[in-house]
Parts: sequence; C-alpha cells; structure tokens
Amino acid sequence: MPKIQKGLSDADMLKGYVEENTNLLYDGKSTLGRKKKAENKTEAQLPPEQIERLNRFLTEIGMERLMKKLPPAGWQVSREGDAVIIKAKTL
Repeated sequence: MPKIQKGLSDADMLKGYVEENTNLLYDGKSTLGRKKKAENKTEAQLPPEQIERLNRFLTEIGMERLMKKLPPAGWQVSREGDAVIIKAKTL
C-alpha cells in the first residue's frame, strides 16, 4: 500500500479511486441475518393488548409516585411460581 502524500486536497487523494459495487457481492445468507432470525424464533412475545395494559399500569404507578413527591424509581422484577411481580424500587 502506498503512503499518502501530505498536502493533497480531498479530490486529489481520491483521484483514480473506483468504488466497488458491494450490492452484487451480498448473497443474502450472512451470518448476522441468520442469527437475528434464530433469536426472533426463540423469543417469546406478549400480545399487543397485554403490552399496552402493562405500560398503562407502569405509567400510572410512575404518576402516583410523582404526585406523592417520591424519588425516581427503577423496576424490580421477580417471579413467584407462575406470577411475575414488578415492584417500584427507589434509586
């Protein structure tokens, strides 16, 4: 690889450079794409209605804490059997 000469403008440095068309090189079977598909298949998702309800409850709890002038809180998530317990924990 040749050394870059000092004092050249951007146009002079790029003179004679031809960009390779990378769209033709991609075969659609990259490792990254396969990993994302595999992750999506194993990930369990809640139905949109349940996500909306959960977000509403969390927002209500946050608003109640603001009205009571309590400090900001993070969420502590735990599990008891089939139940998931979400508690506001002061930071």
